[in-house]
Amino acid sequence: MKNHDLIVLASASLVLAACSGTPQPNAALDQAQATYSTASRDPLVQRAAPEKLTDAQESLQAAQTASEDNSGWMGWLGPGEAEVDHSAYLAQRYAQTAIETAKFRQSAATAANAARIMTLPGTLFASDKAALNAQGTQAAKELATFMNDRPDRTAVITGYTDSTGSAQLNAALSQARADSVKAMLVSDGIDASRLQARGMGPANPVASNATAAGQQRNRRVEVAISQTSM
Repeated sequence: MKNHDLIVLASASLVLAACSGTPQPNAALDQAQATYSTASRDPLVQRAAPEKLTDAQESLQAAQTASEDNSGWMGWLGPGEAEVDHSAYLAQRYAQTAIETAKFRQSAATAANAARIMTLPGTLFASDKAALNAQGTQAAKELATFMNDRPDRTAVITGYTDSTGSAQLNAALSQARADSVKAMLVSDGIDASRLQARGMGPANPVASNATAAGQQRNRRVEVAISQTSM
């Protein structure tokens, strides 16, 4: 066989091998798949936050498609790892939001028949800021709807931080976040006289401040709803 024929056969073999390639491992995609799997199997999420679950599914499919496009024989013309990472990040966030939204909506429903403390996690606020992010604004609006439907209810809104940082800054941030939730409720039609906002800094932790996960749980705003006057 001539050298030219050998080169052609070798090139064809390389092309066939490239065509049969599988998507390369991607940590962000793997994490997004795991979080979405957890969310999608949870009956509470399926029932209480189906639209958030759909957002996560669509972003995950986009990430998987981008990953597959990168693995083919024309992979260098594919969307690239940056697009895989971006879509995987969105899927991860949407899946987490679905879980948090489902828990919030469930607690709001439970509070319809009894006094209840609902928790708005720190992830619903801009990092180290008092402003609610898009998910936090939506959660506050749902709480306002609940309060508007039950004019006999009052609420005490209490902000908390973790133990990192100075006591003065923690006190100010916790109060500002509680005030932010109150202001959102008032803007949605809740009379300010039905609401009390206070900041407690790192008091009453619900987890250890020795770990990042514990600190995240301690950064929160609790809304205690009651039928009794404050």
